[in-house]
Formats: sequence, structure tokens, C-alpha cells
Amino acid sequence: MANATANYSNWLNTMKGAQSTLQNEADIFAPGGSYGAGQYATIQSQGQQAQASALANLVSTGMSSGTNALGAKARISSDMTKAKLSVDDERSKMYANVLTQLAGLKQNMAGGMQGWAQLNQQKNLATQQMDLQKWLTTTNNALKMNQQTSAQNAAQNAQTQAFLGFGVPNTVGDNIWGPTVKGDPNYGITNPNTVGGAGNTGDGQQVQGVTR
Repeated sequence: MANATANYSNWLNTMKGAQSTLQNEADIFAPGGSYGAGQYATIQSQGQQAQASALANLVSTGMSSGTNALGAKARISSDMTKAKLSVDDERSKMYANVLTQLAGLKQNMAGGMQGWAQLNQQKNLATQQMDLQKWLTTTNNALKMNQQTSAQNAAQNAQTQAFLGFGVPNTVGDNIWGPTVKGDPNYGITNPNTVGGAGNTGDGQQVQGVTR
């Protein structure tokens, strides 16, 4: 993307330079511009010289009457006007040509700038989609880990509860107090829940396989 940005920057600078050049040319060929100023001056100078030469010829030939002099001036003035119009025609053609080039250049610049903007928009959208996908992946992984942790905690709690039994073992014949001997307050107790009841045999009772 860095190369694309550099290429676009170079292209845009080139296009702006061309636009500046064409705009300067358009100003030269525009009505009132500097184009043709030298030609106009040349035409004017040559016309004045032609008039002076024509009058001198008329005088030398004895035909310098008012009518002849006016006729010579009118002919030379007409030639000067035609020459100036020819310059104007050329200026108009050049001006139209430059305007056409300038319009095409601006259109190409606008298209290129729009294309670049769309490219950046697509890039930003792709980046946003990638960020969203990363976020979704991270969130899903976190949820899975949370579920696994919850399941492990539930299994451990179940094992702990099963191990503790939530109270006194209810297996008949188990004596959680251990073997009893005479003189022990628990002597003869097979099951602390059945003291004085069935299973309490007193002296000589066989407890856990031992007769006392």
C-alpha cells in the first residue's frame, strides 16, 4: 500500500503540473491575452510603412491627389485588418484546443482521485471487517474458555461433594470412630446413629472382625 500511495502522489503532482501549464497557455490564448501582441505590432508597423511608401510613389508620379491617397490608405488598412483577423483566428483555435486538453486533464484527475478515494474506502472497510472478525474470534474463544472453566469447576464441585458426602456415611456397620475398646465411651458402637438400638451388643461384641 505504501508503494501505491507514493505512485498516486507522484501521479497527482504530475497532473497538477500539467494542469498549471495548460492553464497558463489558456490565459495566453484567451481574449485579451498576450498571444498575438507581437504580431499585431508587426502588422501595424508594416502597414504604416506601406502607407508611407504608397504616398511617396504617388507623389513621385504626380498622382498624389486626395482620391488616390485615400484609396491607398484604405487598401493598406484592409490588408492590416485581414492580417489581424488571421492572428485572431489562430488564437481562437489554439485557445479552444488548450481548453479541450484542460477539460480532459481535469476529468482524468477527477476520475483518478475518485478511484483513489474508493480504494481507500475499500481498504478501510476491509480493515474494519478484519478487526470485526478478530473481535468475534476473540469473543468466541473467550466464551469457549469460560464454558470449559465452568464445566471443570462443576465437575470438581461434584467430586468434592461426593467425597464429603454432605454428612455422616450411611453405610450400615461402618464406625467412623474407629475400633473401640473397653472403657472407651464409644465401646460397642457399631453405628453412632444406632446407639442403644439394634447392632449395639455391648461387651463381647465383634466389631470389624475383632471380639472384645
